[in-house]
Amino acid sequence: MICRKTTEMGSKTCIYMLQTIRQLHPCISLTGRSFPKFTRNYRFEAPLSLLSVTSTLRPALSSLTVPIRCITHETSPCNEERNLTPDWIDGLLNDSPAISDVNHISPLDEQIILEPCELASSHKMIASPIMIALNNCTTPRDVLNVFWRPPYKKDELVEGVLKLWHTFLALNEKQKFMEIKFIVGHPHFHNLTHGVMKIAQDLSPGVLIRMLYVFVRLRKKQKSQLILNLLLICQQHLSSFNEVELAILANTLEWLRSDKNVRLLKFGLRLMIDMKIEEVNEVTPFLTMMKAVGRTAPLSLKLKLEKKALQMVDRFTVEQSEKLFCVLADIDFYSEHLLNAYSCKLIDSLDELSFNKIVSVLSCCCELDYSNERLLTAFGDQIIKTICLWKPWQLAMILQYFVHLHFRHVQLLDRYAEVFANNLNSVKISDLSETINIYSMLNHLPEKKAQQFLEAVHTSLQTHLNSIPPENLLYIVYNLSVLGICPDFAVNKLLQYESLLNLKEQSIRMHNNLCLMMNNPLLKSHSLHCLKKVPPTPAEHFQTLHKDLKIFIKDPAFYQYSLQIANTYYIDFVLALDTQENQLVPVGDLETDNLQRANISENVVRIAVLCCSPNAFALGTLHPLGKLALKIKILKSFGFSSVVVPVHKFVKLAEEKRMEYLKTLIFQELSEAQNAMEDTTAERDLQQTSHDT
Repeated sequence: MICRKTTEMGSKTCIYMLQTIRQLHPCISLTGRSFPKFTRNYRFEAPLSLLSVTSTLRPALSSLTVPIRCITHETSPCNEERNLTPDWIDGLLNDSPAISDVNHISPLDEQIILEPCELASSHKMIASPIMIALNNCTTPRDVLNVFWRPPYKKDELVEGVLKLWHTFLALNEKQKFMEIKFIVGHPHFHNLTHGVMKIAQDLSPGVLIRMLYVFVRLRKKQKSQLILNLLLICQQHLSSFNEVELAILANTLEWLRSDKNVRLLKFGLRLMIDMKIEEVNEVTPFLTMMKAVGRTAPLSLKLKLEKKALQMVDRFTVEQSEKLFCVLADIDFYSEHLLNAYSCKLIDSLDELSFNKIVSVLSCCCELDYSNERLLTAFGDQIIKTICLWKPWQLAMILQYFVHLHFRHVQLLDRYAEVFANNLNSVKISDLSETINIYSMLNHLPEKKAQQFLEAVHTSLQTHLNSIPPENLLYIVYNLSVLGICPDFAVNKLLQYESLLNLKEQSIRMHNNLCLMMNNPLLKSHSLHCLKKVPPTPAEHFQTLHKDLKIFIKDPAFYQYSLQIANTYYIDFVLALDTQENQLVPVGDLETDNLQRANISENVVRIAVLCCSPNAFALGTLHPLGKLALKIKILKSFGFSSVVVPVHKFVKLAEEKRMEYLKTLIFQELSEAQNAMEDTTAERDLQQTSHDT
């Protein structure tokens, strides 16, 4: 009898022990297996060990066990020495700070946390007085007023948190800003959070991650006991999250500051994404998971995401394609295949893109340094078609992005010039400065109404002259010089500010001085004493051109190379062409004769050969942009004709083609140089006749 009772007692004890053990999460540490200890005293923080992430999702990784450290409670002094992270893992986890701005736009839809039916309890909810009261709540304050007296059941707490979030989302932006402070400071908010902490261990992964998301979005302090415990439990459930839950977790971490806890969880999240990437079939979770890998993710993981995104092209909407650009910019991943593929989707559905979406795409293109001529042309054409719907400042903003991408949309530039000229009464100093900068950087004047545009700029500049700060005026004068105009009243005003300008603007002042010399023979002659030999540029592309040009010319007396004029502009090669004999002639010693025309025949013109990178030209063309355009103008004023060689195209040619290209390019300059000389002679005769009169 005693033995039977003892046996029954022993079996009950074993069953109870098994049930208890099954509720515990297995844990692997560097020292061996153990069970994490949890206590109901939330003021005490127990030491935590490493959790295992089982790799049962992919056969190739089925035998791999990856140790991931648990979230550490940084507020607990007793754990500071027990949870030291090795140096090797700190490097892996070093990621860019999480975005905590309230206006941060994430790929994850806010409503996604309310959609799944699993948020309800596994058993049928009972219509308790609290549940009935929650159904009648319409504001966050109504919800919090329901939780005035604990205790609460699990269903009531879950429903209360979701109802709180649902009513918060229904508010407008201004109301949200005011209400979010009230929610956290509400006297009953503590009852809700304390209740959630008690039931957190019993929540399913889907409910758990949504609870964390809500409290983080409601600005609950990151170092609060609630957030730390929820992050800890999320760490334990990391291997059981599906793709949607991983996406919500990734989105949640973006709202948290980047501390050691967040970086550790991001590292674990990155491993789970690597294992589950093939299972993702929905676009929104994929975008959020893609963003979660961060800038420091290994290239192999980014390439997996690239492959998956290319497989899902047909599932992306236009809005999601725009968000993909944002994600690629966020993780600093330049994938030309992805960008080209999704650019095509945007081009095919331009009517669905609002101003904000176009700006978002252009901003990402600038950040990634991605210039797609077809995409930018489509944007410009779409704006031209709907020009009546666009405000002047919107057009200016689009053109500023085009400037950054070195893209010159002629029709849009011409149209904006008309808009600017027709709205002078509303033009501010900032508008004037931006407009001049746009046309200067792109080296563009309206083809048919250039005079009308320049007169509008002249009038607006005179109106605001006394209100323009010295530094701004300096850059305005420089930009106008690029366009070929330099108003005397602006220059005189700038001279009054000479003592107020900083040394930082020294190079701009030097360019401005050279522009002033262009029309002053005495100053220009004096500046030529600065023509000198300098070391050649070491760039490989430029060295290739130098080698080919030396082979083409053969005789060293017929060229000079690596010269600098007026201590500012570098000239790769200088040649001398006889326009009558149609041949090259010896250049002479440029450093000693200082380009004085008395030492050479009047039929000879000197040509400056300039090697230019792609950034010196407008996208898809050989149209020189601002700096190169100004250099060509100043060299012309010093008696040089310029030959521009695009090295990015030149080096792609075969050697024979390169020689033929140089011959065509240089001797084509003969006719243009001769025409220029005839124009100069006619102008000189006209000035002489005027002087005699």
